[in-house]
This record gives sequence, C-alpha cells and structure tokens, in this order.
Amino acid sequence: MLVLGVTASDGTFRVVIPVQPGKPKYYLSFFEQGRFDDVRFARPIRIDITRRVNAEKFILYDHQLAFHGAWPNVQETLKAYPKKSPRARVIRRYGIAEEFRKDKDGKKPEVWWYYSKGKRFDFKDGKVVSEKSFTPVFK
Repeated sequence: MLVLGVTASDGTFRVVIPVQPGKPKYYLSFFEQGRFDDVRFARPIRIDITRRVNAEKFILYDHQLAFHGAWPNVQETLKAYPKKSPRARVIRRYGIAEEFRKDKDGKKPEVWWYYSKGKRFDFKDGKVVSEKSFTPVFK
C-alpha cells in the first residue's frame, strides 16, 4: 500500500499510515518521481520504520534532506542568466547540461543535452526553439 503526504510550507510533513494486519514492512521515502527537486537535493534512501510502527502509536521522525553535490555549481551557473529566463528555468529543473553544443558562427541553435534525463533543448537568441524527449542514456 502506498500512502502519500505533502510537505507543509514550514517544512514539516505529516502522514497517517493505517497499520495492516500480519507482518508488513513500512518504509518512509522522501522521493516521488516528478515532484522531488533532484537538482537541489540528493535523492534520499528509503527508511525502514517497521519496528517503530509495530511498537509505537505515533512516530516523530526528524529528517533533513542533504543538498545534491552539484548544487553549488548550479547556483553559480544560474548567476549568469536572468532569474526567469528560459535557460535559468531549464537549469533549475534539470541541472547543468551533460553536454553543450554551440556553433562557432552562432547560426545554428545552441544545444543542451541531458542524456540521463532523456531531454534535449535547443536555444536561439536566449529562447527555447526546440525541446525533445528520448529514452534516457546512461554513459
């Protein structure tokens, strides 16, 4: 059974887990595909709370997410672009591109490849002129 909750604006997270009969396992996971900021934070491992669920009526579990190791580089790179620019939005969502291709004479679009995320962005005059998705490639 999957039970979801939402993080409040103050950073707290509350979830009510119905206890199941038998001997099920219970895990906390602070990651949900598409809703987790994996550019800023390192993906956390799931935490086995089975013993605590079986022994206690209420559980208070303090957990702080760790910053992704590349986050300082992302912040530094973002300074080069206006905050709401298309390039800044792409970097904030996907991180720093794994490969950049730029035409020397500037006639062709600048291409940013995110192989592991299955994304490609083409920029011309600071705007996204093409966005393509493909099966992720892990090098």
